[in-house]
Amino acid sequence: MKDLKLKSCSLVLENIRRHADGTVAAALRKGLWVLAGLSATVVMAQETNWPQRPVKIIVPYAAGGSSDSLGRLISVGLTESLKQPFVIENKGGAGGMIGSQQVSKSAPDGYNLVISGVASHVIGPSENPKTYDPIKDFTHIAMLGGPPIVLAVNAQLPITDLKSF
Repeated sequence: MKDLKLKSCSLVLENIRRHADGTVAAALRKGLWVLAGLSATVVMAQETNWPQRPVKIIVPYAAGGSSDSLGRLISVGLTESLKQPFVIENKGGAGGMIGSQQVSKSAPDGYNLVISGVASHVIGPSENPKTYDPIKDFTHIAMLGGPPIVLAVNAQLPITDLKSF
C-alpha cells in the first residue's frame, strides 16, 4: 500500500513538471503532494475499488482561470494513478455558487468533487445563506494552494508597499 501512495504522488508531480513551470509549479507541487497522498490514503482506507466509474470535478468558474487550470492538472494525475477518468466540468456563475450548490446536492458517493475557494465558500454563502452551508454540506479533503489574492496598483505609481500610502 505504501508503494501505491508513493506511485500516486510521483505520477501527479511528474505531470505537473511536464505542464507547469516557475513559482506556479512550486505552489502546485506542494498542494498536489497533499492531494496525491490523500487520494492514495482514501483508496486504501475504503478497501473498495473506488472509483469504479468516472469522477466529476466541478470547477465552479469559467474555463481558463486558475481554478480550472489547477483542476485539470489534478485530474490528469488522479486519472493516471487511480485508473479512472477524473473529468473537469466547468459550472460557472454566481461567484462559484452554482457549481458548488450542484455538488452540495449530489449523492454522497465520492463521484462529485468541487474545487472551492473564497468566493464560493465564504463570500457567496454569507450573502445567500439559504443556498448551501459551506461547512455542513462539504468535507474539505485537501488544500490545493493558497488563495491567489493580491493588492496591486498601476506600475507607474511610486508605491511599493502599503506603507507607501
